[in-house]
Parts: sequence; structure tokens; C-alpha cells
Amino acid sequence: TDQKLEALDNVTEWLYNCLQNGEIRENRVSGNVIQFGTEAPKAEIYDIYASSLRGNKFEVPVKSAPFWKKLKMYGDLFADGTQKCEAGHRYRTMKINTAEASRFIFEATNQIKIEWATLDMGAVEADPFDPSNWED
Repeated sequence: TDQKLEALDNVTEWLYNCLQNGEIRENRVSGNVIQFGTEAPKAEIYDIYASSLRGNKFEVPVKSAPFWKKLKMYGDLFADGTQKCEAGHRYRTMKINTAEASRFIFEATNQIKIEWATLDMGAVEADPFDPSNWED
């Protein structure tokens, strides 16, 4: 498994890191974050991928068309969404599958079993100001 992970191209490695983190996050402070199980602009997803390689002098991002062609091999992980129009600007969206389903698709497509990080989905931290959470 480690050898297969080390041999990943940068698109697949980016996707692996997103799945490991449970979100699609831009590689800068206060950058955009897209959650799995949502719909997002296609260009925004690509921009987040490209940002992950900024400052890396050994790897450059692939162009948009090869990026989407590579992700198409993952089937329903990224599915065509809708065409939207805001302020006279038209753009396409992509429907992103849930993190759990996406991890399954990633493993099946790459024929590897991965020890995924545990995702803290919607866990609510106990409110320290709520008296019912105080120890006597």
C-alpha cells in the first residue's frame, strides 16, 4: 500500500489528502473549504487543487481538462451538477459524494486498502458554561 501511495500522480495524491482530511481545503490561511456531500463550482474545485501545488518547484498542477479527465475515473465521486448563472456569469457545478462513499470509491479504483483518519463529523463539544456538564 505504501508503495502505491508514494507512486500517485499529483491529482490522485491531492484527492487522497482531501479524503484523509475529510474536506477539500485551499492551501492558504483562511482559504476556501468545500465539504464532501455538497455541490460546488467546478472552477473552485480546480483552483483549490492548483493552490495545493503553489510554491512547489518540483511539481506543477495539470491543466483543468486533464485534471477533470483524471477525476472522471472515480465515477460518482465527482458527478456533473448543474449549470448556474449569477450576475450574468455562467458556471458549472459538480456534485461531490460523501466522504465515506468517496473513500470507498478511491480504494476500489486504486485497488488499495487505506487506513483512513477518523472523521469528526458533527461532534458537538460539551459546553463548559452549561451546568449539566459540570462535575460535582
